[in-house]
Amino acid sequence: MIPPAQRGTAARVTTTRGRWSRLSAEIRGYAELRYAWVLAIGMAALLVRLPLLFVEVELPPDSDTPGYLALASHIPDGSFAGVLRTPGYPVFLWLAGLAPGRIADNAVIAQHLIGVALAISIVTLGWRLFGRASAVIAGTLAAISPMLIGLEDVVLPDFLFAVAAFGGAGALGFAAVTGYENRRILVLAGASFAAAAYLKPVGQVLILAAPLAFLPFGGDLRRGARASAVVVATMLIAVSPWLARNAIGFGELGMSNQAGITLFNHAFELQGLPVPADQPQGPLVAELTATANATKGQRPSSYVPLHLQRRGWSHQDAIGIMRRLAVTAIRREPGGYIRTSFDRLGTAVDDLDAHPYPYSALGHRLNAVAWLPDKGSKAVLKAGELLTHVWFLLTAHTLLAVAMLFVPGPRRTAAAALLSVALLVWAATVLTHGGLWRYSVQVAPEVWIAGSAGLALVAGALRARLKTSPPVARGAN
Repeated sequence: MIPPAQRGTAARVTTTRGRWSRLSAEIRGYAELRYAWVLAIGMAALLVRLPLLFVEVELPPDSDTPGYLALASHIPDGSFAGVLRTPGYPVFLWLAGLAPGRIADNAVIAQHLIGVALAISIVTLGWRLFGRASAVIAGTLAAISPMLIGLEDVVLPDFLFAVAAFGGAGALGFAAVTGYENRRILVLAGASFAAAAYLKPVGQVLILAAPLAFLPFGGDLRRGARASAVVVATMLIAVSPWLARNAIGFGELGMSNQAGITLFNHAFELQGLPVPADQPQGPLVAELTATANATKGQRPSSYVPLHLQRRGWSHQDAIGIMRRLAVTAIRREPGGYIRTSFDRLGTAVDDLDAHPYPYSALGHRLNAVAWLPDKGSKAVLKAGELLTHVWFLLTAHTLLAVAMLFVPGPRRTAAAALLSVALLVWAATVLTHGGLWRYSVQVAPEVWIAGSAGLALVAGALRARLKTSPPVARGAN
């Protein structure tokens, strides 16, 4: 017989094990619940951004921010100068200015709050398209990675462009997994891409996103073509007023003439091509470019149009001259242009590997929060930076995202929708400008979801293989 004391001990052990079993089962149950992860990641995103809502925004004098603020100040008058900028971000700044306080501070606060909503959306959409693992990984990156938070923290249109582009990509992905049945989702995709084009001219290339995803990867060519037509038509209708305004008022085909400056930058600053001296205005522009290169703190792409205007050309004509000379130089050296563009595409991908600038910039901003423990805030940022770096390595520099294109069924089309947006934006950026870390992070949400889905796919395949492998026999000693 078992002594009473031992029976009591055994009962207590059994009770304790039962409690832990029930607790573990409850934890596993909550881990399966989408809303629990949405709440956890949303709270994490808010807490990480909270201190930044109380710091005054610094405005670098050499950035494009003052120009956007100036355009925003004329929105109440119904006027908008020129065709260099698109109106989306100035309108956002004007709306931010309706609240009390500085416009720049209000804009950044709004962007951080939108960043919280974006992290939640990434979890929700990623779960619907690819399952829990990819949703949680991508959502956590969006919540605490300095890359996305750093993009939110500047008064520039890059973050809102990222939100609009992701909205369109997500709508395409959702349409893919629901069989293209919901026309409203397709209209939403086209409207989101149009919003991206109103925010930044590079958004114009997103008119190709639906055909690029649905036609080769959609399975049913006819249904994919019809769905693509809805998306393309919606985007064209939405951007047509601005296209007509530019064509009639300025003789410009497109949302902006900004490509003249960016191509000039690509050809003569990034690639280092000689300015064609045998072309009209070529000798003058070559002289101005040489002067800018010899002057500390000057860039030819900003110095040249300024001095062309001082010599009597309008700003629009100056940009036209720059574009013409850049195109001529590129046509004469197409091999170098292609090589440079491919190199910059590799750099654009590598910029997702925890680029150091956002971490240092956010650290500087957090130092101004008197009530925030310095070590704690830096530790959260450092954890986000480390997580971003680990994700980049585990996904083989984002290549595992491409693995999702070889998965049969709607998941392949959904991955193609995300990747088409990312690749179109990256390609257009490196072909016309060359790229910055901000431009790479504009498509981070799409790459994070697709890459995390690829990582979960590979991890699941390895786990299944290990389970089915026969045990290794051990020899007798």
